[in-house]
Amino acid sequence: HTSIIFTRYIVLSWESRLNTDPKSLGELFFIMCDEVKELDYQTALTQLLSIMNSIVIGNTVESQAISVAEKVDIWLQQLPTYIRKKMLPAVANAS
Repeated sequence: HTSIIFTRYIVLSWESRLNTDPKSLGELFFIMCDEVKELDYQTALTQLLSIMNSIVIGNTVESQAISVAEKVDIWLQQLPTYIRKKMLPAVANAS
């Protein structure tokens, strides 16, 4: 959850620098705020246990790497649209 907040702040800062109107950051924040939902404790714990379980069940290092890569892909697809559009080119360049 914290990484989403920091990513959102980075995107908001970057968008703010692109706009010349000093009032745009406040409006932009409220527009983007609606897309990021609060992750409750039960959901976060369930996701964490699911990731740990899939890694432990894997028999080889390759299957563990695939499992982690799949989890990262799923996480990227669940991001809000404005963050996903900014991150996917960076992820494609990194691989």
